[in-house]
Amino acid sequence: MKLLPGLFAVMCCLPATGRARYAAAVLVGLAPCFWFLADAPADFVGNIFVFNLVRPPDSTSIIAALPPMGAFALRSAAALIIAGIGIATLVGRVDLRQRCAFLVISIVLALLSGPVSHNNYMLWWLPLFCVLLAFHLASLRDASRTPCA
Repeated sequence: MKLLPGLFAVMCCLPATGRARYAAAVLVGLAPCFWFLADAPADFVGNIFVFNLVRPPDSTSIIAALPPMGAFALRSAAALIIAGIGIATLVGRVDLRQRCAFLVISIVLALLSGPVSHNNYMLWWLPLFCVLLAFHLASLRDASRTPCA
């Protein structure tokens, strides 16, 4: 996964218990990154973090069409909602459906408020949306099997 959706996935998948083991697994998954960070720290930070922060918006972004204050408002609202999702995941008990919904919302907000939104970026949220759709369709099927009073 790219950086931001990956961070959102880590945030939304935070378990209610066993967080130390989860954090250890995340660190093991990031282990190859530490090698590159140690080998060329300036290049790594520039390519992974700085580039994404200073990247100018292109024609695929809503931000490119907004005045600066509108872009700031959109980005601020997205950041507040995503922060709220992070807090809800941290302190609440969230089930698989909620985790998928939180992740879809976070990714879509990041795409809407980000400097680019290429077509292949839709692959970040579409599989999760399909899980949500399957949950919904299953609940409709189960409701149709319930006898009426």
